[in-house]
Amino acid sequence: MPKLQIGNMLQSIDLTTMLLLFLLGIAIAMLGEAFQQFMKPGQIFNWWAIWLEKMVEKATETRQIKDYKSWCDGKWKYKSGPQIWYVKLIAKLAKPLGLCPYCNSTWLAIIFFVIYFGINWNIFLLIGMVWFFIYLIEKSKNKK
Repeated sequence: MPKLQIGNMLQSIDLTTMLLLFLLGIAIAMLGEAFQQFMKPGQIFNWWAIWLEKMVEKATETRQIKDYKSWCDGKWKYKSGPQIWYVKLIAKLAKPLGLCPYCNSTWLAIIFFVIYFGINWNIFLLIGMVWFFIYLIEKSKNKK
């Protein structure tokens, strides 16, 4: 099979692998977009989106508190309320867990790539393809 050299990468890619990465990129982008559709109100995974949004709200809510220095100045000071460590962690991971189609699909691409090909530099090629196909899907949705 003829090899296709991409840039100065240490590893060359044959056309079969390139076609497989292309098809896998399309499939992962469609899977990520389907998951986004399933999280809309009235769909099967709407509970997941609501839960993630509540975790983000809990982690980012602020409340008015007075500490000694601000009390002496007569000003209110806004501080983040006390949160449990896992609420902060979930809030930081909310986009990869489903609130962002690009972030979510990137992690799907990484998981599928490692399962099928192991760890090598071609993963960036797959992630680029996935992002390109998600961009096309999002652009086609906005035209309607």
